[in-house]
Amino acid sequence: MSDKFQEILQQFMPKTEEKTYGALYQYCTSGQMNEDKAARAFEVFVAWFDAQEEPLAQSYGLLILGGLIDSGQLKVRAQILAFFVERAGLVSDYSVLDDDNRFLHFLSHFAYLAGSCVEHLNDKIDGLNGVVSALVDLYLRAPTALWCGEEMLVANLSEAAFAALLVRLNPEVVMQDADNWDDAAMMRWQDAVVHENHKRQLVMALHGMNVKLARKPAEMFAPIIGAHYAGKFG
Repeated sequence: MSDKFQEILQQFMPKTEEKTYGALYQYCTSGQMNEDKAARAFEVFVAWFDAQEEPLAQSYGLLILGGLIDSGQLKVRAQILAFFVERAGLVSDYSVLDDDNRFLHFLSHFAYLAGSCVEHLNDKIDGLNGVVSALVDLYLRAPTALWCGEEMLVANLSEAAFAALLVRLNPEVVMQDADNWDDAAMMRWQDAVVHENHKRQLVMALHGMNVKLARKPAEMFAPIIGAHYAGKFG
């Protein structure tokens, strides 16, 4: 059993989130973990995470799981990927800061968790496709315009998965703003504008990462980037 992990985790509370996360990350990556301890720690973590009702704890929990994965000892690959996809699908809070000005950013913390998954669980690409798809869905559901970091999209997708992802990010025609719309029409227009903004930013982040990785699908970006620029600027 990983008693040390559980002992530190139980210290988590608002105003100690950074300190507790830091202590857990240091413990997980200090070499004190072995496979049995990591597996038990994952069980403890999932039970703890699912008992949390505060978004702050849930969001920082994602970073804690990333630390556990970064130990290199956590071998329950299928359970981790299932956790990621299921919990990403449940996110409805897109706040960056909570009412007490504490960092809450689910999108950012899921992105860091995805990075840990890609780095340590990359022996089978198919599961990672699910992680990237869940992350893109999470981003596209955001009701406000949020910038994405390139770390969101670092998975080494197959060319087929890469092409399918780009199809989802093709721009769509958004109806023009008008002075005589009712409130419902204005809200639909605002939602559509935000959604297109997210798609454009994801395309640019993917393009930037693609250039860094020198991937073959580079030529796939020219038409989709051009279409987004044309939709944005005419």
